[in-house]
Amino acid sequence: MPSVRQKRHPKQKHPEPFDRMLRRFKKQCDRAG
Repeated sequence: MPSVRQKRHPKQKHPEPFDRMLRRFKKQCDRAG
């Protein structure tokens, strides 16, 4: 199972949106088959 970590920008205090994280996770799952 691919694991997706929240990308944090050093200059921004807010982490990336959760829905974007989910989208990346789905892409990784598709690539894994």
